[in-house]
Amino acid sequence: MLLLLSLLPLLPPPLLPPPPPPLVLLLLLLLLHDSCFLHLSRHQLQMLEVRNMPFSLGYWFT
Repeated sequence: MLLLLSLLPLLPPPLLPPPPPPLVLLLLLLLLHDSCFLHLSRHQLQMLEVRNMPFSLGYWFT
Protein backbone atom coordinates (compact mmCIF):
# COMPACT_ATOMS: atom_id res chain seq x y z
CA MET A 1 0.00 0.00 0.00
CA LEU A 2 2.78 2.42 0.89
CA LEU A 3 4.57 1.43 -2.29
CA LEU A 4 1.51 2.35 -4.35
CA LEU A 5 1.19 5.66 -2.52
CA SER A 6 4.86 6.43 -3.12
CA LEU A 7 4.46 5.67 -6.83
CA LEU A 8 1.47 7.99 -7.26
CA PRO A 9 3.57 11.20 -7.66
CA LEU A 10 5.58 9.51 -10.44
CA LEU A 11 2.49 9.02 -12.61
CA PRO A 12 1.60 11.79 -15.06
CA PRO A 13 -1.62 13.65 -14.20
CA PRO A 14 -3.79 12.16 -17.02
CA LEU A 15 -3.27 8.65 -15.63
CA LEU A 16 -4.47 9.62 -12.17
CA PRO A 17 -8.13 8.74 -11.58
CA PRO A 18 -10.62 11.57 -11.01
CA PRO A 19 -11.37 12.33 -7.34
CA PRO A 20 -15.01 11.16 -6.91
CA PRO A 21 -14.67 7.38 -7.57
CA PRO A 22 -11.86 6.82 -5.00
CA LEU A 23 -13.82 8.83 -2.45
CA VAL A 24 -16.91 6.71 -3.07
CA LEU A 25 -14.84 3.53 -2.81
CA LEU A 26 -13.27 4.79 0.40
CA LEU A 27 -16.69 5.55 1.89
CA LEU A 28 -17.93 2.09 0.91
CA LEU A 29 -14.85 0.48 2.47
CA LEU A 30 -15.35 2.48 5.65
CA LEU A 31 -19.01 1.45 5.84
CA LEU A 32 -18.13 -2.22 5.31
CA HIS A 33 -15.28 -2.01 7.81
CA ASP A 34 -17.50 -0.34 10.42
CA SER A 35 -20.27 -2.93 10.05
CA CYS A 36 -17.78 -5.80 10.28
CA PHE A 37 -16.01 -4.13 13.21
CA LEU A 38 -19.27 -3.57 15.10
CA HIS A 39 -20.22 -7.20 14.46
CA LEU A 40 -16.89 -8.61 15.66
CA SER A 41 -15.68 -5.93 18.06
CA ARG A 42 -16.53 -7.56 21.39
CA HIS A 43 -15.00 -10.94 20.52
CA GLN A 44 -11.97 -9.36 18.85
CA LEU A 45 -11.32 -7.05 21.80
CA GLN A 46 -11.43 -9.98 24.22
CA MET A 47 -9.05 -11.96 21.99
CA LEU A 48 -6.68 -8.99 21.70
CA GLU A 49 -6.67 -8.45 25.47
CA VAL A 50 -5.90 -12.13 26.11
CA ARG A 51 -3.31 -12.24 23.34
CA ASN A 52 -1.53 -9.03 24.35
CA MET A 53 -1.44 -9.71 28.10
CA PRO A 54 1.74 -11.88 28.08
CA PHE A 55 3.49 -9.44 25.74
CA SER A 56 2.73 -6.44 27.96
CA LEU A 57 3.77 -8.33 31.10
CA GLY A 58 6.94 -9.54 29.40
CA TYR A 59 7.67 -6.01 28.22
CA TRP A 60 7.42 -4.52 31.71
CA PHE A 61 9.44 -7.26 33.41
CA THR A 62 12.38 -7.38 31.00
